[in-house]
This record gives sequence, C-alpha cells and structure tokens, in this order.
Amino acid sequence: MPLTTRQQKAKRALRRFWVAGTAGAFLSALARNLPLDIESTTSSPDWPYTIDLFIRYGYVFWLSVPCFASGLWLEERRAAG
Repeated sequence: MPLTTRQQKAKRALRRFWVAGTAGAFLSALARNLPLDIESTTSSPDWPYTIDLFIRYGYVFWLSVPCFASGLWLEERRAAG
C-alpha cells in the first residue's frame, strides 16, 4: 500500500473522529444543561437571564451546525468514492 494512500486514509479517519467528537461534545453539553435550565423557568422570567440563555444556546447550536454539515459532507464524499 503506497504511503500517500495510507496518509489519505489517516486524514479521513481523523476528520471523521474530529466531527464526531465535536458534535458529541456539543450534544452532551446540551443534554447536561438544557434540563436544568428548563426546570428553572418561571411564568415571569428574569429578562437578562433569559436573554443570556438564548445567547448561550444559540451559540452552541450555531457551532454544532458546521459539525453536522461537515459530517454529512464527509459521508456523501465517502459514498461517492
């Protein structure tokens, strides 16, 4: 097996692990914090706290979108050849 082919396979495997690891980290952060934040909601919210929550969760979702997109792109590229 030529060295370049092994290097290419290693790079692909590293990309896949990076995508899966990053997406897993974001999802575990959501799974850990979201139930606690939902539990602490009330009928009369504290607006600065609520805005802070929207910003934090929006940021996590915003960061997770490229992980899922690159994961789909890698799978599509692997299926194509």
